[in-house]
This record gives sequence, structure tokens and C-alpha cells, in this order.
Amino acid sequence: MATFGPAIFSDDLASDVRADYLAELAAGRTNEESTRIVIEKHSDVKDTAEEPVFWFALALTQWNKGRLLEHVKEQALAFIEKDLLRWNRPGNERNYEKRAAELEKLKQTLQSPVPEAKKVRKPSWLWKSPWPTGALLAYKITHQNTPVDFKEKYVLWRVLQVRQYLSQGYTGEDIRVGLYNWVGDQVPDAGIVGGLEYIDMDKSVESDPFLGKLHFRTQFTTFTRQDIKNHDITCIAIDDSYKDGLPEFFKDHKEPYAFCVPG
Repeated sequence: MATFGPAIFSDDLASDVRADYLAELAAGRTNEESTRIVIEKHSDVKDTAEEPVFWFALALTQWNKGRLLEHVKEQALAFIEKDLLRWNRPGNERNYEKRAAELEKLKQTLQSPVPEAKKVRKPSWLWKSPWPTGALLAYKITHQNTPVDFKEKYVLWRVLQVRQYLSQGYTGEDIRVGLYNWVGDQVPDAGIVGGLEYIDMDKSVESDPFLGKLHFRTQFTTFTRQDIKNHDITCIAIDDSYKDGLPEFFKDHKEPYAFCVPG
């Protein structure tokens, strides 16, 4: 982990701890649960020179959000003198003085009354799938560049996978979908898929210098609330068997990269 200044959060570890803690709160966990998870996640810093940084970051973040736990406060205060020793070396006098001032400010902050708890919101870009693996979705094609024969028609997607990923300390999701060989004027009955087959997403064949000729059979995508409204995306059934694996059509098929469903 890199340290690039004497300020409390001028440190990669401190920034990570802050992001991890806020992400747990944003996910709906209690303060105690969030604290426990973050402590366990960064347990490798225990008894190292970075341990003070961990407690400073956690304590100050909790104080700023009105959630400072007593044991976190005690740990942070106990490490102030030890951390200052790290900065006391020849040629580092200026940074030592700045760090001493930062730690004194931290001490005064942690010993002052904790402000009222502030709500922690998820970032606006974070998406969670409203549908589980196996959901059958009716999707209305509305893009202005769509051929006339398909505009305002419905197609059927199957949610093959709900994929999770970590970004900036937050766990987001996207969905992998497959396309049925069906187009209609209205949302159909779910039983229609019994007589349908899956088809390639893109009939054009692309050439990759490493993988050769490729067809796209699935796509990874997300949908905003406005997307769901504009395309009248409707879940008409859920087939839990998809949680056990993909249909044969998708097995052993290499996907070169993920891309979003067109409008």
C-alpha cells in the first residue's frame, strides 16, 4: 500500500478502508456488521506498521458519518503515538510535523461529540438486477434506428446469469441474457417458450485475430428504471433450473467480450 502524504486519507489503505466500510453500510448492513466485516477483511494489517492507518481511517469515517463505535475510537487513539514514530526519521522533519498536526486534529475530532448519523446512499451508477437467474423477460424494441418490421415489437430474453462485480468498494450486478427466436406484437404467455429455440444475438460473423470467426450468443447488460419503462420490460416467468447451468446452446461457446443490449 502506498502513502502519498501526511493526511489521514493520503494513503491507499485508508482510502480502501473508508470505501469498504461505506459500501457495507450502503448495502444495508448495520454499523456493527459493517465494522466487523471490514475488520475481518483487513485482518492482515494486524501487528504491522499499517495497523494504525487502518484504525485511523475507520474511526474518522465512522465519526464523519455519526456512527463512531467506542472500541474503534479506543483503538485509534491508542495508536496515535505509535504511528507518529514511523514519521520521525532524518530528512522527514516537515512531513513529521504535518503528520503530528493531522494526528492531533484526529484526536480532538474523535474525542468531540459525535454528530447525528448521516444516511449512506448507494452511488447512482450502482445497479442491482430486479430479476433472478432464470427470469423470462419480454422486451419491446423502440430504438429509432430499428427496421420498421421490428419497431414496437416484443422479443424474449432469458436471464442466464446474474453476475456480481466489485467497483470502488461497491458490489454491483449485470445480467447475461440469451435471445429466443420469437418476435411478437404483445407480451406472450410464458408457455410459448416450450416451442422456441435460442438464436445468436448478432447474425453477423466477426473475425478475431486470436479466436477466429465468432458469433455472439449472449450479452451482459444493465437497465435503468427509464430503460425498463421505455422498453416495457416485463418478467413473465422464472425458471429456477437455469441456476443449475446453461442450456446446451450456450455451452462451450466462447464469448469475446460483453456488450449492452441495444435500445
